[in-house]
Amino acid sequence: MALSLEECDSMIQAAESAGVVLMVGHTNGYDAPVLAMRGLTLSRRFGRLRMLNAMHYSDFIYRPRRPEELDTDLGGGIMFNQFPHQVEMIRTISDAAVTKVSATCGVWDATRPTEGAVTALLHLAGDCVASIVYNGYAHLDSAGFYTGLDALGAGAAPFSSRHAIAGLTRTEEAEAKSRSGYLDQRSRLVHPTKPDSQHERFGLVIASYEHADVVPTPSGLAAYTDDGIELISVPFGTGALSRSTVMDEVAAAIAGVPPLHDGRWGRTTLEICLAALNSSKNDGAFRLLSRPQAEVSSDLDGPRKQPRDSD
Repeated sequence: MALSLEECDSMIQAAESAGVVLMVGHTNGYDAPVLAMRGLTLSRRFGRLRMLNAMHYSDFIYRPRRPEELDTDLGGGIMFNQFPHQVEMIRTISDAAVTKVSATCGVWDATRPTEGAVTALLHLAGDCVASIVYNGYAHLDSAGFYTGLDALGAGAAPFSSRHAIAGLTRTEEAEAKSRSGYLDQRSRLVHPTKPDSQHERFGLVIASYEHADVVPTPSGLAAYTDDGIELISVPFGTGALSRSTVMDEVAAAIAGVPPLHDGRWGRTTLEICLAALNSSKNDGAFRLLSRPQAEVSSDLDGPRKQPRDSD
């Protein structure tokens, strides 16, 4: 949402004074399996949620970048770009306030001078804990774990991003960046034509309840329970995976439904990201002082526009 809590406060105040909606364009909190896991948390179908683990290995740091994307002070690195997605999923699934954060961030390549890796521990209200691991220098693509271990093996292609940017000047790399991204997906986002064939994912997420460990699959959820494995089907949407749901949230906000990802939600996510950075720099845990999440996200399970086939 921003790079400082003061900026967030100014944005929130300005929007409220003007009587307009301020919304942050998160997507992964609306991934269908993530929402289904949240449903398990709220229903206590498998008992209380006790632990969450989110892990993602990617080549993020070695994709073409504009200069500011490699400068933490300007919002570069994973802590303002990738880590927030994992925080978003943890907050959505747990329905609990993050109370304390401790983390170690890594800058492993001097030629890419920003954080590219993090290991974080988030304490949640209600005696639950979450771990987040992100490695943006990875040779391993954690997407393989999503489709099953049989997708991994000797024939799996490694990331080639390091070689693609080798020898490029900063200008050439910025030009390469301008040719990448989601521009080529815009028509699919605006004009979806066919149902999704698998659910969106952002790394591997495991939710441990008192009576089951639950993990997303391409078609839904797999619950490893006291009595065996239970496969839980999760309906598919239509469009460019879950990113089209951001448009649904915009439409609902216009129609008068308070959005989940409002300014206060975005501020709390930033607070967690800053706490992780500060913890790493100061070798200690940081307690969060914001209002409990329940006070700022009470509309999460309220009325919400449901996408129609024609949307």
